[in-house]
Amino acid sequence: MYLADEVEKYIAMMKSKDYYSDKYVIAAYPYVYSPTRLDRPLITVSPCGIDANRAGIGADEFFAKYKIRIDVFVPQNGTSPCVSDIIGTILDDAAEFYPLAYSVSEITADDSISCFTACVKLTHSGLIQQEDNNESGRTENRD
Repeated sequence: MYLADEVEKYIAMMKSKDYYSDKYVIAAYPYVYSPTRLDRPLITVSPCGIDANRAGIGADEFFAKYKIRIDVFVPQNGTSPCVSDIIGTILDDAAEFYPLAYSVSEITADDSISCFTACVKLTHSGLIQQEDNNESGRTENRD
């Protein structure tokens, strides 16, 4: 699946850099709430949505605009880096994939898992090949 490849691209990029070596970096499939206490920062990467239209009449390619979602969870233990530093590094590193746009949520405290959390959404576009019989090429967005 195209978006799975894009998610793996971001994970591979993060895992190849020393900055992320003391953080968990995983694919979030499916995104579900799972309360647990973190011992170090956790970064999850998942597809966030796609909007695709045929590149031309009868074409097997679609022009797509899609989003990659990166959630950052940092323990409230006083020794972890702050969420904004991690997000800043993610945005700097994501520049190598030429995102069209990005958005960053507010940093919030989640007391149920004793962490601070924030979300980054990176918007990309490009041509993709048809993979199934979905004629419209559209899928749902996940926010």
